[in-house]
Amino acid sequence: MDQNIINKVLITGANGFIGNTLMRYYKQQGTAVIGVDLSGNGDDIIQGDIANPDTISHLLEQCDVIVHTAALVSNAMKDSDMWRVNVLATRNLIAAAKRHKVRRFVQISSIVAYGNTAHGELDEDYPVHAAGGSYVLTKLASEHAVLAAHASGGIEVVILRPGDVYGPGSRPCLLYTSPSPRD
Repeated sequence: MDQNIINKVLITGANGFIGNTLMRYYKQQGTAVIGVDLSGNGDDIIQGDIANPDTISHLLEQCDVIVHTAALVSNAMKDSDMWRVNVLATRNLIAAAKRHKVRRFVQISSIVAYGNTAHGELDEDYPVHAAGGSYVLTKLASEHAVLAAHASGGIEVVILRPGDVYGPGSRPCLLYTSPSPRD
């Protein structure tokens, strides 16, 4: 099997802004893609809970790549909920991916992994820092879970740390209104 060919992609958090945008992208590229979220759409997004990967094991068996976008993105959530979703669910999902021989795990993390006090130009050599609330801490801990799974062998990993993600259909874009002519 050619390691450069992607036969099927599974996207977690497929109802979210990034997940849904990636679903559309892969479809436009002609790549088979299936989404997972807490609520399905009766078509290409299956209802499942990544914290309990057995609920989606049949999907994991069919995939070469998982793009993990599912996360709680708020410092207003309870610490225990942030930990359960962002860290434990990620750890469970990548362990299941390894059991099902998924080739690559792409985690969408966050620029907050560099801490809320980071400044200047940031790249992969800039040190991570746990300066921030639960969201920062859980994004760092989830990255560690992914890196630990990779270190023990059997799965390729990619961790992306985007900054602000916005565009048509994103919540910030929906909330933005252009200034009135009087302004």
